[in-house]
This record gives sequence, C-alpha cells and structure tokens, in this order.
Amino acid sequence: MSGPKRTSYSIARELYQLRKQEQSIRRKNQIDEITKELEHCTKQIQKLMNNHGNSVHYISDRVESWMNDVNQALSGDLRDAWRSLKGIKIYLNTQEERLNKKDQRMKQQKLSAEKQYQKAKHHEQEKQKNIIKAQDEIEQMKDRISELKHEFGDKISQIMKQPNKWIEESAIELGTNPTSVSNSMKGVRNYLDSKENEIKKIRTKMIQEEKTNRIVESIKSIETDYADLMNDGIKQRIDLFSKSIQ
Repeated sequence: MSGPKRTSYSIARELYQLRKQEQSIRRKNQIDEITKELEHCTKQIQKLMNNHGNSVHYISDRVESWMNDVNQALSGDLRDAWRSLKGIKIYLNTQEERLNKKDQRMKQQKLSAEKQYQKAKHHEQEKQKNIIKAQDEIEQMKDRISELKHEFGDKISQIMKQPNKWIEESAIELGTNPTSVSNSMKGVRNYLDSKENEIKKIRTKMIQEEKTNRIVESIKSIETDYADLMNDGIKQRIDLFSKSIQ
C-alpha cells in the first residue's frame, strides 16, 4: 500500500523551508566573508602603523569608525555592509600606495643629500653639512604640512598660512644662514604642535560628516535597490528623512 498522498500545500511548505535554509546559509557565508575582509583590513592598518608610526594614526581613527558601521550592518541589509567594506578597502589601498611613494621619495631625498655631502666635503664641509641638515628639516616640515593638507584640504588653510610663510623665507635663507633656518623649522614644528587640539577637532567633525553622508547615501540607495516598490509618497519620505539627518 502506498502512504498518504502529499498535498500541494505540504510540498509548497517544504520548498519554502528549503529556500529559507538556503538563504540562511548564503547569508552566513556572506557574513563570514565580510568578517574575514575586516580582519584583513585590520592587519593592513597595523602594517601601516608599523611602517609609518603615529604619523598615520588618523587612518586608523577614520577606518575604525567605518568598520563599526560595517559590523552594525551585519544584522541588517548586507548590501550596506558590502558598500562600506568596499569603501574601506579602496581608502586603505590608496593610503598605502601614497605612503609607499612618500617613503621612496624620502629615500631618494636622503640619497641625494648624502651625495651632495660627499661632493662638498672638501669645500666648506661644515657649512654644507649644516645646509643639508637644514634642508632636510625643511623637507620634513613640508611633508608634515603636505600630510595635513592631503587630509583636510582647505579646512586648515588659515592654520597653514604662517608656517608656509616661514618655510618660504627659510628656503631663501638656506644657502647663507642654515642655522637660522634650523631655528625657523623648530618654530614651525612648535607652531604645528600647538595647533594639534584644533586639528583634532576638525578631524572629528570631518569623520562625523563622512558618517552622515554614508547614511544618507545608504538611504538614497533604497530608491534603486527597491525600485519596484517605489512611489511618490515613499520618495518624499526618503527625501525628508535624508534632509533631517543632514
């Protein structure tokens, strides 16, 4: 005798459960993949810190905020997590490439300075040594200012006016009075150190603005991600909510 016949409802129910299980497995696999990518990003940050020291701590601060967003998104729509993760990877790779180029440039500058020293050691050796030292100090301050400009752009233009002026004046004076140039570079260093708290406040504000923009971008993406559900009422609510967040 054959057993009881399966109804179309029971078959549909089994198919539904099977699809739910498959969806659950796919979601778990995606979360595992995102988690591994975050671990890789953490190792990349540590590598940058090891190679470049505290001068790149702002990269860690910015990415840490970004990674928190990814972890929060793991309990919701994974597309938000993937979008943020993609942004983190692009940012870290860009920063790593820029810093590697900077290191290469500094090595070339150091090599060039050493060659100049060897060439000039029989002619006013002590003076040339002081000039090279002062020139290296100028380049160090230029690099520090360049790092800040790269991070903040026009937001710190007022802060940078005075040190830029000192550096320009020192470059003119370098060949005649390297000792004075060294003292001027100490002044630039002390000035930038005195502005550290002000710069930190600007950095915090930028991180907050970037986080707000990411949230708004995620909300705006609803219109394309769920285009089949869109109507004028929902679009108006999305616009109002985005403006409210901003």
